[in-house]
Amino acid sequence: MEIALFASAWLVFSLSPALAPLALRDGLAACLRFSPRAALALSGLAALWGCLGALVGRGGLHIVPLGQQFPVIIAGITGGTAGRMLLLMFVARFSGSLELARMQALPLLVLTLAALLPASLRRVPLPHTRIRLYLFSLLCAFIGGYFGSGALAAFGLTVNGGVHRRKDAPASAALLLALTAHASALLLTLLSGGAQVFPRRMILALSSGALFGGWRFEKSKKRGEVRRGLRTALEVYALLAALSGVEQAFFAV
Repeated sequence: MEIALFASAWLVFSLSPALAPLALRDGLAACLRFSPRAALALSGLAALWGCLGALVGRGGLHIVPLGQQFPVIIAGITGGTAGRMLLLMFVARFSGSLELARMQALPLLVLTLAALLPASLRRVPLPHTRIRLYLFSLLCAFIGGYFGSGALAAFGLTVNGGVHRRKDAPASAALLLALTAHASALLLTLLSGGAQVFPRRMILALSSGALFGGWRFEKSKKRGEVRRGLRTALEVYALLAALSGVEQAFFAV
C-alpha cells in the first residue's frame, strides 16, 4: 500500500500539481478502500507537500511577486481555517460517510472540470488590487480547506495579466496560497481533535511522493520535457474518478 501511494502521488504531482490533489481525492474515494473523510484528509496532506515541492523547485518564496505575498498568505490562513472549520462542523452533525460523499461529490466534479479547462478559455483576469486579490484568494483557500483539494483549480481559472498560462503550471501565488490553506486546515484539524489516525509509513510515503513529484514537475518544465500522453491519461482518470464518486454517492445501493 505504501509503495502504491508513493508512486501514485509522485506520478500525479509530477504531471500536473493543479489537477493532482483532485485526482487523488476522487481516486482514493472511488477505490472504496478509503472513506470520504480519509480521502479528503490524505489528498489535503498530499496537496500541502506537493505545493511545497513545486514552490521549492520553482525557486522558493521570493519567486512570488511581493505585492501578492501578504494578501495570499493571509487569505490562505483565514480561508483554509474557515473552510476546515465548516467541514468539521458538518462532520460533527452528520457523522456518516454517505452524507459527506453526497455533499461533496458534485462540487468536486465541477472543480475537476474546471481544472480540465483549456487555457484558451480562461479569460478572467487576476485581481490587481490587494483587497480584490485577498478576497479571491480567500474563496480559493476556503475551497481547499473544505474539500481537501481544489484551491489550485479555482485559482487557475484566472489568467495573469492577459497572458494565458499553461493549465498544468499553476502560478507561484497559487502554490503559496494552497500551501498555506492546507497547512492551516491541517493544523486546525489536529488542534480540534478531529484528525484521523493513519499508519506513519502511509503518511510518509504519500507526503514524500507528493513532495518529490511537485519538485520533479518544476524541473521537467524547465527542461522543456513534454509528456502529453501521460497528462491526457491523468485527465481522463481524474474525470472518471469524479464521475465514479457522483455515482457512488447518489446511485449506490
